[in-house]
Amino acid sequence: MQRITFCTLVVCVLLIGTEPNSLSRQVNEPTNRASEVAESINFLKQFHIGMTYDEVQEVLPKTLQQDALAYSPRDNVFLLGIGRSSNDDWSAFLMFDSSDLEIKKPEHLVEINCSSTIPITNESFESVVSRVSGSFGPPIRLDSAERTSRAGWQTVGGSLLTVEYTKMSGATAKTQCVVDFVIKSATRKQSKETVA
Repeated sequence: MQRITFCTLVVCVLLIGTEPNSLSRQVNEPTNRASEVAESINFLKQFHIGMTYDEVQEVLPKTLQQDALAYSPRDNVFLLGIGRSSNDDWSAFLMFDSSDLEIKKPEHLVEINCSSTIPITNESFESVVSRVSGSFGPPIRLDSAERTSRAGWQTVGGSLLTVEYTKMSGATAKTQCVVDFVIKSATRKQSKETVA
């Protein structure tokens, strides 16, 4: 009898010890998915156009995975891809200009691009604009459309931050959207080839 009571007590303690962990995992998972927009905004706040490649490397969180630098001879820029893992719906690309010397190397940050795929129920366009405005002030441009909505902010050194909020087409149109954040120099023209 004592043995059965002891075993029952041990099982109860184990259940009590493990239950909150599994519950917290279930609660945190949707919260983590919903915070991808906030993560993109916090990521952008760490950088400013003109930072050197070494300065960017010092600021980058060590937990993020980095792709190998890719050089584009057409645009004379280096592109650095960053993400948490290959399964996440969050990514960032940093673009660096290059010197005109024979040996090419990344020099200064000229463009930052973050992208998140999130459930629409967690983040409306208005919610994204409100979050960005909390960090970068009121937008200088706002264009709300049915498929792709856009907003723009002036940032440090005359750089421009633009946000595009695009509803996914097809079967998932009612459930997901893609939010793209781009910061680039006001003098830099956007190339279709260089933006991922």
